[in-house]
Amino acid sequence: MNCFSRLFKNDSKNSKSSNKESDGYRFFSPVRGLAKSITDSKDPAYSQKLVGDGIMILPADNKVYAPVDGKIEFIFPYRHAFGIRTCTNLDLFLHIRIGTEKLKENGFQMFVTEGQEVKQGQLIAEFDLVKLKKHAISPALSVLITNLPNTQRLLSYTDKNVTLEDIIFEIR
Repeated sequence: MNCFSRLFKNDSKNSKSSNKESDGYRFFSPVRGLAKSITDSKDPAYSQKLVGDGIMILPADNKVYAPVDGKIEFIFPYRHAFGIRTCTNLDLFLHIRIGTEKLKENGFQMFVTEGQEVKQGQLIAEFDLVKLKKHAISPALSVLITNLPNTQRLLSYTDKNVTLEDIIFEIR
């Protein structure tokens, strides 16, 4: 399965939309946990969608996987955030826990490098869940599209428990 077939996968079982015709870009959950609206974030930059549109997930475990095929564009120096560019040039930003910057590199392990191609479902990072719950302002992992075209909209699936097989949002 190539990048486009994963992004355009036509599978209406995960879609809340009554529209059976689904031509949107689909993004899978990078973690197991509870998906919530990004507007519920404790960080105003996220809740006001200043960084981008997306969702946040309250993780149930400590592993982060690629939600889509793409290329790792950047990894923050403290390894708590990274970006993936899809084959359709959508930029995805994943930020592990709000307030974790003060931990510096402690508690984060990356399994990819900048410039590396990744496949949906590939292990990207692990974090120390106990340490982060103790020190982070928020336990949420933010998943955002930072360059959503004005001609498209994000349809998110929130307020439910998600696994790595669940679609968390679509771009239409």
